[in-house]
Parts: sequence; C-alpha cells; structure tokens
Amino acid sequence: MEQENAAFKASEGGKRGGLRGLKKIKASVVEARNREPKRTVHLMFEDEAGFGRINKPKPCWFPKGFRPSVPCHHIREFRYAFGAVEPLNGKNFFLTMPFCNTNCTNVFLDQLSKQYPDDFILLVCDGAAWHRSKILVIPENIQLLSIPPYTPEMNPIEQIWE
Repeated sequence: MEQENAAFKASEGGKRGGLRGLKKIKASVVEARNREPKRTVHLMFEDEAGFGRINKPKPCWFPKGFRPSVPCHHIREFRYAFGAVEPLNGKNFFLTMPFCNTNCTNVFLDQLSKQYPDDFILLVCDGAAWHRSKILVIPENIQLLSIPPYTPEMNPIEQIWE
C-alpha cells in the first residue's frame, strides 16, 4: 500500500488535471478492493500504438538520355500494438492486432481477461472512441477507467512506445 501511495504522489506534482484524475483512480482501487476481497486487484494502464511503413519509389542514377523503368507498387503495412502495464510490479500484456478499432479492442480485452482469470483488473484507458463504443464487450473481471482528455502524461504506458 505504501508503494502505491508513493506512485500516486510522484505523479501528482505539476501535471494538469493530474490530482483530480489520480484521486478518482485511487478511489476506484479502494472501492474495487472492498468489492472484490477474494481477488487480487490489478491497476493497469492501457494504450495502443501504430507501427508501419509506406514504401515510396526513390530517384536513382542512370546514364544520361535514358529513363529507367522500375516497376514498383506502394506498400502500406501497418500493425497496432495493444498493451496493458501495471507500473507497480511491471506485469504486462501485449497483443499485436491488424487494426485499431472496437473489434480488435474486444479481442484484446478478452485475451487480457483470460491472462488473469482469477484477478480483477482496473484498466485505465485514454478517451479513444473504441474505448467508449456501444459494441465494446467488457469481461466481468475488467473495469475500464478513463483519464482526463489531453493528459497522456497520466498514462505510464506512453513511455514504452517512445
């Protein structure tokens, strides 16, 4: 518990809206522990990141007077990493998905739930549309919490993507 309080206090200073958001998260952790006394409660932070490439043809050297014919096609390949991290003990869960949408978020939440079947997870997310979708299926052992808008500094998983 002292370790958690230290983590909360370390994040409070100088962050816009940080104190309000952290009080809400801390209250949610206490409430979840009271509601789920027989389960381990994990406070995890979730985010997605896109990784990809776009292949574009580049100029090349060729003898003067000739125009090279180089067949090429534009390649657009993207993959999205979904991740959840518990900063206090380093526990994490990552999944690579083809898209960043509600359906892929449903798969991520389902797999995260299966990774910790006997535990309860408070999952702190940003305000992405797919986190608030009406067709989002949230497993019974996961509760979603939101950080205030425009405060990525409140989400520790942002450091992993850098």
